[in-house]
Amino acid sequence: MLLVEQAAELLLELPAPAGVRAGLFRMMADLPGVCSLGGVRDPLGRAADGVALRTCEPGYGTDLQLLFDKDAGRLLSVNRSAGSQGCSDLRPTGWSAVLETGWTDESPELPANHS
Repeated sequence: MLLVEQAAELLLELPAPAGVRAGLFRMMADLPGVCSLGGVRDPLGRAADGVALRTCEPGYGTDLQLLFDKDAGRLLSVNRSAGSQGCSDLRPTGWSAVLETGWTDESPELPANHS
């Protein structure tokens, strides 16, 4: 799970070159327990392909989904779910979406209701 989480963070936080993104996707595809979700929609309604890693243990369960634009090779979103009874009660706990990536020297503009 740690490798998939770290790959997701790299893809979310850094405007990585195509070769780095491809390497991360290949690494995740080779990990045990990672499965294809096929064609899905991300939380913003964009068409995506997805992979997921689900952990189901007595007393807890987690599901981490990475949704990406297959043609562009870019991450679109990361979705997380958790449960307290294995995987039978998984509920969404949060998601992050990528709108654009790139390098900048400018400070971000925060939403007006950000505190």
